[in-house]
Amino acid sequence: MSTSPAASGSGSMTDTAPPSLCEREPHVPADRLVAEMVPPPRFDAVRFDTYIPDPDQPSQTDAVRVLEGFAAGLGGAHAAGGGRRGFLGFGRAKGPKSPAGP
Repeated sequence: MSTSPAASGSGSMTDTAPPSLCEREPHVPADRLVAEMVPPPRFDAVRFDTYIPDPDQPSQTDAVRVLEGFAAGLGGAHAAGGGRRGFLGFGRAKGPKSPAGP
């Protein structure tokens, strides 16, 4: 007959509280974050220059201007607005899309 704590039901599993999520300090490398920061495919054709801000919401126009400046500071094809990549240039390169229909 076994006298181990697991067999008798009084093991260390019952003595130890589960770890708190607040005590965790995970580290994710920046290159992994950037590599995984890809928007869903439905946003592939979205560009700052195609966004139409609501005239009743001046903060939308301001936000577009600020974000365009941010994207321009990143460099690359997305800064000029002509690149065929995802949001802020992340994502796979896409070829030009032809209009659907007749």
